[in-house]
Amino acid sequence: MRGDQLVFLLSEIYRETYRKGELLHDPSYLHLLQLHVPWSKIAQHIELLPDPVERLYLRSLENQYLGDYLERELAKLDLNGHEALPFEKAVFYIGLLHNPLYKEENFFSRLSNWEMRIRERMQSLAIDLQNQKENFLHFIPLLGTHAARLRAQEIIRAINGFLFETMGLIGEENCFYETASHCVQSFLEQENLRGIPISLSAIYLILARRLGLPIYGVNMPRHFLIKWETNQLELFLDPFHGGRIIPKDAIIYLLKTNQYPLQSQFFSACNSATIIRRMLSNLSTVFQKIGWTERWALTERLMRSLPS
Repeated sequence: MRGDQLVFLLSEIYRETYRKGELLHDPSYLHLLQLHVPWSKIAQHIELLPDPVERLYLRSLENQYLGDYLERELAKLDLNGHEALPFEKAVFYIGLLHNPLYKEENFFSRLSNWEMRIRERMQSLAIDLQNQKENFLHFIPLLGTHAARLRAQEIIRAINGFLFETMGLIGEENCFYETASHCVQSFLEQENLRGIPISLSAIYLILARRLGLPIYGVNMPRHFLIKWETNQLELFLDPFHGGRIIPKDAIIYLLKTNQYPLQSQFFSACNSATIIRRMLSNLSTVFQKIGWTERWALTERLMRSLPS
């Protein structure tokens, strides 16, 4: 949509709804939603309007539009498996709850840059991930358990070195109530380097999936983990603590200490929908705690809209 067309449509929304309300029954507003225009672009064009009252009113629609936009966009994604692109898009949309002005093209451009830089770190490895991406999951088990573990550890060290040394990402106990710590965009933009277990796991998973690695989320209570899993090898990783490998016995001890039952779901790979729902649940807790009522209600609405 051209800029002048968007400005005209925004003026129409103002003219038709300023006194009446009822956005969801307004044809111009519905047309804007159908065009999938992100709030970052809308906000930019609101500032081109000459009338300050019109600008003020349209700015006030941010939370309503963001909710309608995100609900529609998330509904398009198949999050039941481990596919890379739907998960990346869902993680991007969650970041808009922290800052609706983030741009999708910047998000994917920076992800591609980080992926490329990790691949450069791996050039000295015997497996060329760029050329053997499709066969990688089948190749590792053929090495034998010991060789497969060594190769997996080499790759894990390369990813850990980039994320936690080169880029400086770090797990921080005291940042849970800072919305930026839940947001992968803040890592990519280098605005914030402190994360919680699931947000650091999310960026790790995104890059691992791009590389074709057998790394999955593990929906452990209290502390989200990831794991490397093939037919012959299972390694649990903790991105919150620099991607270190955790023995399964330590996870069992942690569950018992916190009086959780030893259920298989706490050790199994979870799908993308489970991760997205937990990220939204965390943000809902944060928004409620800090008193951002509109965002809390929006986050609750998005959780209800996700498939069970």
